[in-house]
Amino acid sequence: MIGIPVITLFLLVLYGILIAYYHKGWKKQPVSDAPEAFHPRTAISVLIPVRNESANIDALIESLRKLDYPESLREFIILDDFSTDDTAAKLAGACLPGLRVIPLASIFPEGADAAPKKRALQWGVAQATGDLIVTTDGDCLFHQGWLRQLAWQYSGTSMASTEGTVCVAGPVMVVPGNSVLGVFQSLDFSSLQGITAAAAALGFHSMGNGANLAFSKTAFVAVGGYEKINQIASGDDMLLMAKFAEQYPDGMQYAKSRKAIVQTVAERSWQLFFRQRIRWASKARFYRERKLFSVLLLVYSVNLMLVVHLLWAPFSLTATYWLAGCWALKVLVEWPFQWSVSRFFDNTRLMIWFPLVQPLHWIYTVIAGTFSQFGSYQWKGRKLR
Repeated sequence: MIGIPVITLFLLVLYGILIAYYHKGWKKQPVSDAPEAFHPRTAISVLIPVRNESANIDALIESLRKLDYPESLREFIILDDFSTDDTAAKLAGACLPGLRVIPLASIFPEGADAAPKKRALQWGVAQATGDLIVTTDGDCLFHQGWLRQLAWQYSGTSMASTEGTVCVAGPVMVVPGNSVLGVFQSLDFSSLQGITAAAAALGFHSMGNGANLAFSKTAFVAVGGYEKINQIASGDDMLLMAKFAEQYPDGMQYAKSRKAIVQTVAERSWQLFFRQRIRWASKARFYRERKLFSVLLLVYSVNLMLVVHLLWAPFSLTATYWLAGCWALKVLVEWPFQWSVSRFFDNTRLMIWFPLVQPLHWIYTVIAGTFSQFGSYQWKGRKLR
C-alpha cells in the first residue's frame, strides 16, 4: 500500500504548484473600480431566468430597483421558466422601470428542450435591446453600483484589449448563514471565484458563473449563441464562455471589484447542494479547453486519493499518519490563496473553519465528479441529463 501515499504526495506537489500559479494570477488581477467621473453609455439588458423563485422575487425586485445605472440605458427581462408556484403572480404585481416579464409557457411547450435554461436565455437575448447582455439568477442580490462596474469593465477603459472586451465574468459570493453547510459553500465558492479571476489574469483558461456574467450581444450572435451546446442541460455560462474564448482570446475579463459582487444564497440542504454540484460537474466532459480539463482532472485525482486515505485510516495507524500529513499539507498549500481571496470577499472570519471542512470538500468533489458523468439528475422539479 506504500504506492498510495507516494502517488498522493506526488499529486499534492503538482496541486501545490497549480495553486501557487493561481495565487500569482489572483495578485496579478487588478482591483478595478469605476471612477466617479465615469459616465456609462452602454445599453444593458439584464436577463434573469427564474423557476419557482417565489421566496426570492420580492428581494430581487427591490435590489434591482436600487441600482444606480441610468434608467434610459437599462432593461430587466425576467424569463419565467414554467414556474409552478406563485412566482408569476408576484411578477405580475412588480413595479420596476424597465421591467419586462416573459412567461415562457406561452411560447414553448414544457419538456420540449434538453437545456431549458439555455432556451430561456437564447430567447431573452433575441428580445434584448441592449448592447451588453448581463445574466443573473432569481435568488441574487446586488450592490447598487453593480451594472455601472460591469459597464466600466466592458467599456475597455479599465484594461487594454487589442480586440475589445466581449465577456466579463463578475464575482459571486455565497452568503454563509449560520450553518456548517453554508460556511462550507461560502469558502468553496470563494475559492472558485479566486481561480476564475486568476485564470482570466493569466490567460490560462476561461471560467465564470451565470449569476454574474456580461457579454456582448454582437459576440453572442457571432459565436452562434448556444448552438452545438444546446443539447447539454447545464453550461449556459462555462460552455458559452469557452466559445467566446476560442473566437476572442483577448476579449475575456474578470471584474475584480467589491461593487461588482453578486450575492446568492447557500443551498439549504446537503441533498440540494449535491444536486447543484452534480449539475455543475455534468458539463465537464464537454469542455473544449484542454488546460481547464487537465486542471479538473488533477483536482479530482487529488481529492480521490485523499478519500482513499480517509477510508484506509481506520484500519492502519500508518495510514492515519499519512492522512494527517496530507491533510495538513493541502491546507498549507491552499491557505495563502484562500486567505487572499477571502479578504476580497470580506469573509476571513470563516477561515477558522477552513481546515475543518477539508474532508467535506474531498468527498463532494469525488461524488459530484463521478455521478455527474452518469445518468440524470433532478433540478427544480425537472429531470435532466
